[in-house]
Order: sequence, then structure tokens, then C-alpha cells
Amino acid sequence: MNEYLEVRLKDTNERILIPLYCIHCLKEENDGVFVETGCTRKGEPLGIYAANSYDEVKNELGKSEVLNEKRT
Repeated sequence: MNEYLEVRLKDTNERILIPLYCIHCLKEENDGVFVETGCTRKGEPLGIYAANSYDEVKNELGKSEVLNEKRT
């Protein structure tokens, strides 16, 4: 499961898995984090509002073997 990030949806508290390759950036919100997974043709961000804190998500991404493996 190292290729996925598990978060809780802000509105329903359901747990979901997001493929790491889909994550563009994180934006800290007052009551969670916005996980950006793309943008519209107009440049507006698309993604998921998660109930997890910014630091929780950042720490989980930091533990990812997929993101931290050395490329040669």
C-alpha cells in the first residue's frame, strides 16, 4: 500500500486511498487539508478536501518508499 495515501473525507469522514502519482500539491485549510490532484482547463484546482491535518498528510507522504526511492 506504499503507492497510496489514505485520508478521511472532510464531509463524510469516509476513508479513501489516493494514488501518490495523482497528488500535485497540498494546501493547508483551517479544518483539514486540500489534496490537489489536477486542475480544470481554466486552471482551477481539482482535488479532495480531507479531514486529516496538513502535518499528518505531509508526514505520511514523507514515509512513502515510492516517493523516497533513489532514481538512477
